[in-house]
Amino acid sequence: MTGYAVVGRLLRAAGAGPQVWIAAGDLAAWSAGLAAAGFRAVAGPPAGVTLVDGSDLSGPAFRRLVLSLPPEGLLCAVGGQDVRECGYEVIAAAGGCVLARGVAVAVPDAAGRAYEQDGAGLLDLRWSPDEVDWPDPDPREVWREMTAVAETARAYALHDPYGGRAGDVLSRCLRWPVEPDRVTFGAGVASLLRDLVPLADGGTVLVGRYGFADVPGWVTQARSPVRFFDDGGPGPSWCEELRRTRPSLVIADRPTQRGVVHPLGELATVLEEASRLGAIVVLDEANANYLEPGLSAVRLTGRHDNLVVVRGLSKGYCQGGLRVGYAVAPAALTRRVRASVPALQTGELAFRAGLRMLALPDPLGGLRARIALMRPRAVRALTAFGLAPDPGHPSLPWVTAPSDAVERLAAHGVLAKRLRAGGRPWPDLAKIAVPLSDERAAALTEALSGGRTATR
Repeated sequence: MTGYAVVGRLLRAAGAGPQVWIAAGDLAAWSAGLAAAGFRAVAGPPAGVTLVDGSDLSGPAFRRLVLSLPPEGLLCAVGGQDVRECGYEVIAAAGGCVLARGVAVAVPDAAGRAYEQDGAGLLDLRWSPDEVDWPDPDPREVWREMTAVAETARAYALHDPYGGRAGDVLSRCLRWPVEPDRVTFGAGVASLLRDLVPLADGGTVLVGRYGFADVPGWVTQARSPVRFFDDGGPGPSWCEELRRTRPSLVIADRPTQRGVVHPLGELATVLEEASRLGAIVVLDEANANYLEPGLSAVRLTGRHDNLVVVRGLSKGYCQGGLRVGYAVAPAALTRRVRASVPALQTGELAFRAGLRMLALPDPLGGLRARIALMRPRAVRALTAFGLAPDPGHPSLPWVTAPSDAVERLAAHGVLAKRLRAGGRPWPDLAKIAVPLSDERAAALTEALSGGRTATR
């Protein structure tokens, strides 16, 4: 069977449309061959199929070409080149031809879409607005203090564009020395994660399957191949995945969305293997604010030159609107981080308000105590309702459950967040915030026991 016939058979089996863009190869020969198979060659990228005949291309030339293609639609590659290293997964193969689709397609604001539904009149457990009552100092009071000083809002910190002067405060907060040349402030954790994607320098990026939803799209936009892995698995499984995919960059959550908090010793082993393979590891510790302050992986940056830890003031501190995030890394790696992150991303007013929250020894101690009190109550209510919540780490103000919990809870006036799994065949999950106020906790119990429709 000729190559044209093989390609035609693969496309028909996939139900692909009649138009094929030939991005590389003998245009006349492929046009005639595809026409005989019932397909039509077109001059520009269609929404359907792109064909690349890599028979006469070197490996690097093939990779550059495929990475330059629109990630949407199907890719038909001829010539035996490996498309998996270019951000595609193979869905069919025959006779030296493969049919593949992009693993990740850039979707604007995928993370924000989880909150598109209006929660008015419902018990919204997609997040935890009642956290604000428990930090000390009260976030609302901190904001009032800062706005009372007009000069603070006008300040323009050209002398310290990356916030290195916060080192002393961060050292006390995290209980580990953070020198000024090892910290980079940015406009929140999400902004920093996007800015750190170029650290891959075009290489493969390994991403946790339930991590921040926009990361895979950012990786694809940067023309880096993206792979997904179970960042909730034990350290040895991370090392195995590192050896298998050989990434340039790893982006993972700690804690994970399923509530796994990897011990520092286990992470140290992962970092050693990543370093041996030439990979940088970025740990998103946005949710680590709920843990004891001394448990941050920041302390590993003193012994491992390939670790970046990103934290912020949204979770627990209830200061998401300030858009304050910071990355801690070894000094040499921080120079690369600062080359990727625009300067002066954190306004002075937000910067000082953030430091005010971080300056106390343990401002979230009261919040942790409240979570410990209210978490078992929520788990009991959800279990009695017939769900099977996976509680995860006891310090975290959420639980996860199978994805059908989203619809089941919605039928009782309770909103949960759907966690989309990156890659397949992994299942989606439901993420359910633990009500921390007595009012919201009572509303959940009443709604799930068949009482009135939940509110708030």
